[in-house]
Amino acid sequence: MTEIDVPNKLAQEFEFEQPVVSIGSHAENDVVLAGDDVLPFHATAVLEGSQCRLIPMSPEAEIRVDDVVVWDESVSVEGFQQVEIGAWVLFFQAGGETLRVLARPLGEKTASTQYISQDGES
Repeated sequence: MTEIDVPNKLAQEFEFEQPVVSIGSHAENDVVLAGDDVLPFHATAVLEGSQCRLIPMSPEAEIRVDDVVVWDESVSVEGFQQVEIGAWVLFFQAGGETLRVLARPLGEKTASTQYISQDGES
């Protein structure tokens, strides 16, 4: 994993060269998100070619994709789709054997928010 420096210190940007990434509030996750609405082991992101599949880790693990709540089922997301977990907004960019993740608090803007476009270009 490579953590990339982002101008807004509240944002986190990661690059993984592994097919499975864990997300949650527990320190053992690959992507650690603070907050009461984030479960210790909230979701798993699985790299699937040019897409990422998000899998909730429990029935209580709420995930929003483009303002649609996903309960207890997996969902494929592309780089331009906004994912919300707790009070965090996430973007996923899958390509080859690399998965990039940008996580920022809801309402925060950062220059890196635009690093993923609809065509997958940075």
